Amino acid sequence: MKRLSVLLAAVAAFGSAEIVTRIEQFPVPLGYTVELPEGFDSTRTYPLIVAIHGFGDRMSAYVGTAARLCPEGAIGLYPESPYPMPSEEKGPLGFTWEIWADTTEWYGGTLTRDASISWIVHIVEQTVADYPVDPDKVFLFGFSQGGMLTFQVGLLRPDLFAGLLPAGGWLPLDSAQALPPEALTTPVRILHGAYDDVCEFESALKAFDTLSARGVPVELMRYPAKHTLPRELFEDARDFVWKTPRPVVDASLDNLLFPEKPLRPEEQAEQMLDLLSIDAPSADITDRLIRLYETDPDIVVKQRVIYLLGARRCAGAEEFLTGVLRETDGAPGLRQAAYSALIKLGTESAWNTVEQTEMEVAVREVVPGSQADSVGIRAGDALLSYDGKAVAATEDIVAAKNEVAEGQERVTVVVRRGTEELEFKIEPGSIGIWTEQRPK
Repeated sequence: MKRLSVLLAAVAAFGSAEIVTRIEQFPVPLGYTVELPEGFDSTRTYPLIVAIHGFGDRMSAYVGTAARLCPEGAIGLYPESPYPMPSEEKGPLGFTWEIWADTTEWYGGTLTRDASISWIVHIVEQTVADYPVDPDKVFLFGFSQGGMLTFQVGLLRPDLFAGLLPAGGWLPLDSAQALPPEALTTPVRILHGAYDDVCEFESALKAFDTLSARGVPVELMRYPAKHTLPRELFEDARDFVWKTPRPVVDASLDNLLFPEKPLRPEEQAEQMLDLLSIDAPSADITDRLIRLYETDPDIVVKQRVIYLLGARRCAGAEEFLTGVLRETDGAPGLRQAAYSALIKLGTESAWNTVEQTEMEVAVREVVPGSQADSVGIRAGDALLSYDGKAVAATEDIVAAKNEVAEGQERVTVVVRRGTEELEFKIEPGSIGIWTEQRPK
């Protein structure tokens, strides 16, 4: 096939990253986005994070995923799916990777999925050829329909990937379908909301059982969430990328936990990697981490301790983490860290503690130049109501937006900042905030 590559746009701003959008002829023109990390150096190699969007979404929504999964610097690749989803009422709505009926002139039925798989494989190979990618550190991540394709693309072409991160997806492979030998050694970490009402959690359990029976090294992580991507999911995805492939660290546990001199930020990041990978008994790490928490007054150190207790699934940490979570007078950041760590522990009792914790919706980030930015809404504010409708979960915001009367020019957003409640008047529609659930 004759290759046509057209550089459409470069140097779009996402932090200090460089965003490049390209078009390939395959056999019709299709787009994909490459994100280069801050301080990109063409003389060194980088990990590659491939992120596949879900049904009705588009590639632009995933810009920034590479930085979330590999903060030390990675190239991001975000493919656009081949099939637009037009809507008579809303115009272009998004894209899908598979058409479930023979309604297209190009391909129909399952052939559309096969075409999508070929497209993803093609641009992964093309990006590895065009950019300084470390071929041993290519990771595939996808959500919902993108999670389904992460399973299928990754297991059919495991030679391309160091690890797979399917989120909120399902395994479309027949239990008897042959897999390449490399699939049996490719790590898979399944990430799924326990209350997913679009792709139910049972699909994740079935995928885990099927792959385990085939000998694939697979893990299953669950979250107290519906069909969403909570912060804990991204943390588990990031840890997976950090540790894969990475040899077990041969170092003294005490030297890592209690260094003789203060560490620079880049050294602290490396220390985190080492603590996640060190071959030491879980109970030993638990005892030393708790001692560090109790003796070091630095809140950043305390947050790191809590994070490691959860990320390493440390035995004996549950009682300590539960105590931190229930310290209502403690620092909110420590309570949030303890909540996330209990989710990662994954025991039934830890899960019960998480379930019984009263949550609120907080502003994680304000989009520059947005309505929220212009009226003064800040990161850290607790979102209480939108247009008079109480907000107790992130999905309440969407529901409240949909109930705004036609022709209404202004809505009131109420937030809590510290002990004070504040009201802001904005136009209906996008507020310009990223939100997260946090303990009250």
